[in-house]
Amino acid sequence: MILRGLLPDCVNYTSLMDGLFKAGKETAALKVAEEMAHKNLEFDVVAYNVFINGLLKLGKFEEAQSIYTGMKDMGLALDHTTYNTMIHAYCKQGNLETAIELWNEMKKNGLLPDSITCNTLIGGICKAGEMAKGIGLLIDLMLVEGVSPNVVTYNTLLHGLSKAGLMTQADDLFDEMKNRCLIPNAATYNALVSGHGKVGNKRESVKYYCEMIVKGYIPSTGTYNVLISDFAKVGKMDQARELLNEMQRRGAAPNSSTYDILISGWYKLSNQVDLRRLLKLSYRAEAQRLFKEMNENGFIPCKGTLVCISSGLARPGKKGEAKSAWPYWFAPTRQKGFNHGVEFDFCRTTSSDVHDYPDKVGTMKSEDLITFRIGDATDRTLDRLEKLHHRQLHLQGCAFARLGWLFLVKGKPLLAFHIWKKAAKLLKKSFGPKHFGLGYICRAERA
Repeated sequence: MILRGLLPDCVNYTSLMDGLFKAGKETAALKVAEEMAHKNLEFDVVAYNVFINGLLKLGKFEEAQSIYTGMKDMGLALDHTTYNTMIHAYCKQGNLETAIELWNEMKKNGLLPDSITCNTLIGGICKAGEMAKGIGLLIDLMLVEGVSPNVVTYNTLLHGLSKAGLMTQADDLFDEMKNRCLIPNAATYNALVSGHGKVGNKRESVKYYCEMIVKGYIPSTGTYNVLISDFAKVGKMDQARELLNEMQRRGAAPNSSTYDILISGWYKLSNQVDLRRLLKLSYRAEAQRLFKEMNENGFIPCKGTLVCISSGLARPGKKGEAKSAWPYWFAPTRQKGFNHGVEFDFCRTTSSDVHDYPDKVGTMKSEDLITFRIGDATDRTLDRLEKLHHRQLHLQGCAFARLGWLFLVKGKPLLAFHIWKKAAKLLKKSFGPKHFGLGYICRAERA
C-alpha cells in the first residue's frame, strides 16, 4: 500500500492493530498504536476500543482505565463496545460497584444494554456470590430493558447457583429455560451435574449426566471428577474406575484432581478393618498403579495423595518404592501458594531414612508444618524432632503428640511422658494436654 504511494489512515491502522492483537502478537500491535500517535493520526472510538481491549488482554488494567477516562474527557461518544469492555474489566477486577455505575451511565447516555452487556454483568455478580442480585437483574432485563435472556445468560446463572449450592433454584431456572424454548448445551448440564454432586444429590447428578450423554454432549473433566468423587466417597471404586475409562473414551482427559480422588478412594477402601489381606493388597496396588500413571502424565499429587502413598508404602520391602514419592514433598511448585501441611509416614522404615530428612526439610519455609509419624520410634527420634525445631522449622503440637501416641502403643508410657514434657518446654503455651488427649495421659498414669 505504501509502495503505491497510498498512506494508511486510522481505519487501516486500526484493522492492522486489531488483527495483531487477535493473532496474539501484542508487541507488534502496540508498536502500531505508537506509530499512529507518532504520525498524529487521531484515534476514533473504534481504535480506542481495540487498543483498550488489547491492553486488558495483556493485564494492563490501569493503562486501559486511563485511556477510557481520557476518552470521556475528550468528549468522545462511547459505544456499546466501550462500555461492554470496561464492564467486563471491572467485573473481572471484582469491582461490581463501578461496573453497575457504568451500566446505569450507559442507559443514561441512551445506549440500551445488549445481551453481551447483560451476560457480562450477571456473570460478575454471580462470580461475587451475589445470586439474589443476579436473578433480580435477569428479571429486570426481561421486564424493563426488553432484552431476551439467551442460553449464555441462563448458563451463567446456573453456574453461580450451582457454585453456591442453591440447587432448588437451579432446577427451577433450568425448567424456566426450557419453557422459553432455549436448548440446554454442555455447559448447562455441566453446571447441574457438578452442583448436585457437590451437595450430595447423587440421584439428580446421575440423572442430568445420563440426560447429557443421551443428547450427545461430552461432560467436562470437572464434571467427571464430581461423579467419580461421589462414587469414591461411598466406596464404589469399580464404578469410579468405569467412569474413568468412559471419560477417556469420550476424549475428556483426566487431570491431577481425577487421580487424587481415585488414589485416595482406593486407599480408603483398603483401610477397612475386616478386609481380607489379598483384597487390601489389590486395592493398594491399584492406587500405586494410578500414582505411577499420574507421574508419567506429568501431574503433581496433592498432599492427601502423598499421605496415602507414603502410608501404603511404609512397610518392609517397600522402602525403594516409598523413596520414589519423596521428591514430590519438595517440588518447586509447592513453594508457591501451597500450604505445606505435610505428613511424612515412615512406619517401619530404618533410622537412617529418618535421619536423612532434616537436611531436606530444612529447605522448606519456617512456617511449614512437618508432622513425623515414625513406626520404629526411638530416643534418637526425639532428638531429631528437637533439632528440626531449633532449625526454626516450628513444629506444631500434633507432631509431638503423634510420636507420643506411638510410644504409648509400643508400651513405653514413660517415654511418652518425656516427649510431652519436651514438647511443653519447646512449644511453651502452644502445647498442652489437648494435643495428647486425656486418654493418652490416663493410659500413661496407669502404666
